[in-house]
Amino acid sequence: MGVFASSKVISVSPKVIDNICQSVCRRLLSEGYETAQNKLSSGNTEVSITKGNSFQAVFGLKTALKVTLTPLDDTSFLAEAGVGIFGLQAIPTVGMLFVACPILIPQIWGLIKQAELDDYVLRLLEESAQNAILPVRKGKDGSLYCPGCGAGIDKDTKFCTVCGREV
Repeated sequence: MGVFASSKVISVSPKVIDNICQSVCRRLLSEGYETAQNKLSSGNTEVSITKGNSFQAVFGLKTALKVTLTPLDDTSFLAEAGVGIFGLQAIPTVGMLFVACPILIPQIWGLIKQAELDDYVLRLLEESAQNAILPVRKGKDGSLYCPGCGAGIDKDTKFCTVCGREV
């Protein structure tokens, strides 16, 4: 995928990949990232994650990550997260070499932050996968609670109104 790449096998049915992606995308949106989810003809799901504006892109500070989710069997899928620095960072970095060396510090900082983002997104995917397999919790009085966030839910509700998890 790129220079910085991480992968993790997540043990949950690939049937819940869409729900997991939606949960992670909502979380990232709340943190200021832009996300786009695409179902590929190969059966894989691809999520693109970006953060930053045009000014940040010029100086190599725009964060970009591509996550590919590949079903392995009926009980697991492979999540691969990679930062494509050649498309996003190499040109600004080379350009800055000729302009001013002090500007390289933000370039390097941007690369470090991107290296952390792939691990962070893989952790979010794993947490969302674990929440996807938790059953709805019942209180002593028969009331129902979301297994993801613990909010009270109605018995006819398909999605939690607080965290958006399918119940």
